[in-house]
Amino acid sequence: SAIKRTPRFAIFGVCFAVSYMLVGFSQHERVELMAMEIAKSRGHSVERIEVKPTMGNLLLWRSIYESDDHFYIDAFRVGVSEAKVYQGESIKRFNPADIPQLQSDSVQAKDIKRFDFFSDGYIALHPGERPIIGDIRYSMLPTSSKPIWGIELDLTTHHEHTPSNQYHYTSHNPHQTFIASLLAQDRLRGKQAYD
Repeated sequence: SAIKRTPRFAIFGVCFAVSYMLVGFSQHERVELMAMEIAKSRGHSVERIEVKPTMGNLLLWRSIYESDDHFYIDAFRVGVSEAKVYQGESIKRFNPADIPQLQSDSVQAKDIKRFDFFSDGYIALHPGERPIIGDIRYSMLPTSSKPIWGIELDLTTHHEHTPSNQYHYTSHNPHQTFIASLLAQDRLRGKQAYD
């Protein structure tokens, strides 16, 4: 009966969840070790590192490490027996001195401090007509420094709050690139535009 079968499904669910977590932990350790080796090969001293799987899988991972006030981003496809590394972008860590016009006691400066806190310091400036400070931990592509969200600055109005925005890629289809990379096809290369 359905009542008798319920414990089986519950046991299966628990076993699957535990197995997924164990595989995830193992993959995380593998990727972090690989990322540290890459940093070492570049002559970088890693101040901190963050490694996380991309959406919905434990095969394609994104790593970000900080060295000498710069963030270095790479992607790793880690299978059972082999691993593939996709060299990503690098970007300078945001410093208020990067925006000389920014008034230290302004509302926007306080908004930036708040955003920096909630982004755990993983923020970078993307210059433009309206500069964007983005949380680079999250991007549509695992090799990209372009954030999927951030705050947009209007330096003509220092005492108004900065709007939080989401950003979308316009130069290509990031979903196709993501799936190709998940299938170990070499599609992660080049800089991506967004709006």
